[in-house]
Amino acid sequence: MRLLAVLILVICPVVVLADTPARLGVFGTVEGVAPLIVAGQQIDLPAGVPVISVLGTGQEVALGDTLAVAAVLREGRLTALRVLEVYPVVGPVTAVNGNTAT
Repeated sequence: MRLLAVLILVICPVVVLADTPARLGVFGTVEGVAPLIVAGQQIDLPAGVPVISVLGTGQEVALGDTLAVAAVLREGRLTALRVLEVYPVVGPVTAVNGNTAT
């Protein structure tokens, strides 16, 4: 009887996790806006999913932007949960003067 109780307790979390959609991360350059394509992956962007940016709220996604997207896989399609705009710096920074960097 104890063995049966232990097995039920072990199996229950596995069943709950099996119904949870797979979470994925996509990082890359925006190749298309309508539909959103990042790093070659088409991602559904539901209304209400904000673009998080250091520039503030209400930012629009544009071609060439770099994004980090947290998404779930539902019915074979990626759906965005969060979108973070990233500003990559290429190369060493040698000087910073006010709002500019060399």
